[in-house]
Amino acid sequence: MPQESLHSEHLIELDDKTIYELNLHAAKDIVKRASHGPVIVLVSLAVSIITADLFNEARALAITFLVLIVLSSTVRLYIAHILEQQSERLSQWERLAVWSILSTPLIWGVYSGINLYLYDMSTGTMVILLFTLGIAGGASISLFIWKRVTQAYLALIFIPPIIAAMANWSPVSASFLFGFVAYYLFAHTLIERAHKEYWLALCNTKILEKQAQELTLAKETAEQANRAKSKFLSSMSHELRTPMNAVLGFSQLLQTDSENPLTAEQLESVNYINQSGKHLLNLINDVLDLSRIEAGNIEVKLESINLNELIGQMRDLNKSQVEQQGLTINIMADDDELAINADRQKLTQVLLNLISNAIK
Repeated sequence: MPQESLHSEHLIELDDKTIYELNLHAAKDIVKRASHGPVIVLVSLAVSIITADLFNEARALAITFLVLIVLSSTVRLYIAHILEQQSERLSQWERLAVWSILSTPLIWGVYSGINLYLYDMSTGTMVILLFTLGIAGGASISLFIWKRVTQAYLALIFIPPIIAAMANWSPVSASFLFGFVAYYLFAHTLIERAHKEYWLALCNTKILEKQAQELTLAKETAEQANRAKSKFLSSMSHELRTPMNAVLGFSQLLQTDSENPLTAEQLESVNYINQSGKHLLNLINDVLDLSRIEAGNIEVKLESINLNELIGQMRDLNKSQVEQQGLTINIMADDDELAINADRQKLTQVLLNLISNAIK
């Protein structure tokens, strides 16, 4: 059956569903390619009968062949129409399509064989044999997708006239026999090649389609996850910012409370809290500002910064951790007023990371 063509050694292994889809595509492709075949065979028979000796001497037999071809062509066109609309029960309709296709070369082969046997290489027989070659060539071009069906088609259309030529052996029939056999072998080679290339291309196309579908699905999943992340961070922004603003607000109240002033040591600690809170709030703002991060446009605000002063602030922020580890941080600079142009927030983050890693 046609499905077996997918199990050739030069094709990759595919799942049953994909094989079914490919066979369905191939069947509908054959319907399109071979749609004119029955009509061409019918016209060829009608034209050849006019010149055939069989029509003059055995008109009933000639008309019988014509009727058989009409019936075969009608059934074939009907099954092709059904198969083109079909998406299920493919194997059942494929079998019917195969039998309807092979009935044509069987009828034509017997027709040409009888003419060749009875009337040898007469003008009418030569016309029939020329039509035979044309029909065989058309079948090779349109049906090669089903390799075995095409090979059977050629065998059925060639074997009867070959047998007739062998029965009426002569130099003319010998040359005819050689030509038919050479034609069949040449067509067989072309069918093999075209069949292989067609199925490889069809399989590769199907694989690319599946990969494209998988990539589309993965893209949609990633976009959905990204939207969920954005929604989550957006909903969390208030919860994250509110407590930090409260911490900063209360630390600033402690710094500026004139009725209950803090001691120098307490004020220093509150300053550390305030500085750390501002830094953390800036980090939160950066994390939550997805539009800038995802676009790759993180804003940088350059300003003049006293580097030694900033390093001193970072040292003070990590003072307790440094002392717990029994370490010290020394600032050695020749110029206490060393100023640089940088983004304070980003530079602060870098220095904190460096000090944190050094402590670890």
